[in-house]
This record gives sequence, structure tokens and C-alpha cells, in this order.
Amino acid sequence: LGLFAIHVWRGRIDDARRVFERTVSSEFDPDRPDGRAALNGFEAALLLAEEKPAEALAYAEAALAQQEEVGLSSLKYQLEFALTATCALGDAPKLDELLDLVDGLPPGRTTPALRALAARYGAHRAILRGEPGAGDAFRSAERIYRELDWPPDLAAVQFEHADWLASEDRAEEAEPLLAEARATFARLGATR
Repeated sequence: LGLFAIHVWRGRIDDARRVFERTVSSEFDPDRPDGRAALNGFEAALLLAEEKPAEALAYAEAALAQQEEVGLSSLKYQLEFALTATCALGDAPKLDELLDLVDGLPPGRTTPALRALAARYGAHRAILRGEPGAGDAFRSAERIYRELDWPPDLAAVQFEHADWLASEDRAEEAEPLLAEARATFARLGATR
């Protein structure tokens, strides 16, 4: 699984697909809800890497359909793929629908990872709608990812935050975020 993710992050999509087809696809039982969710999630990841957000969203939503059986906290990556695809498509109503999945969880059923996703994509929702609050939402996601010690996710949010700041003619504020994100991506050899 780790090798699959590394290939995706490094932009080696053919290698990721080979790992998926040779190893990962046989690790999960498609007759079980968790197996279906995992397999659909891997397909969504590959399709996102191939810049096919509509197809990726379909697979991610098929994975999320298993939420009742496996719980949303077990579908963090599938939710992230759905949110990423939705943002790429610019579909604000779908983004609301997906974020409502997290917002609708009772306090004991949410996790820091889900809260980070909600903050990160809440920032994107604010941007899509031209509403205030994107900066605060990005900072909240960055804080959670830093606390979780998840460098790839932190770097991705920093890059998105910096990109938004630059689009708002606030390039000076973006520079430290961009520098830290680039250093993390370089250390990980990530291109995605």
C-alpha cells in the first residue's frame, strides 16, 4: 500500500497501476464493504493522478457508499479523493454535500484527520463561493496536520494556501508557506 502511494505522489502512475494490479487488488475482497471501499479508493487515486476528476469522483463516491458499514473515519482517503475531484470540477453543491458528511458526525465519531479535511476543503468552498474565511480554514487544516505529523498533507495544504494567497495579490505572505511545502515535497520526492 505504501509503495502504491509513493508511486502516485511521485507521479509514477504506470508503476502505481502495476502495483495495484499485481498486489493491491488481490489484498481486498470486493464482496466485503471495506474491500469494495478500498478498491474503489485506489481507482479514484489513480484517476485523479491521471487528471480525470469526473471518473475519480464516481469511484470515490462508490467507496463512500460503504460508509454505513465501515464508518466515515475508515474512508478518510476516499473522502479526500472525492473532495479533490469535486474541487477540480468546481462543483460547489457537491462540495457542500461531501463536507456535510463530516459536519453531520456526532463529536465522538469525528477524528482529527476528518476535521483537517473539513477545514482544508472548507477553505476551497469559501474560495469557490467567493466568501471570506479561506485563510482561517487553511490555517486550521495546517495546524491539525502539523499536530498529526503528516508532512505530505501539511505540504499540500500549505501549497494550496500559498496559491490562494498569491491569487489574492498577497505573494509575500505566500512565500514562507511555499518554501516549506517545496522543501517537504523535495524531501519526499513527491510531484503530486
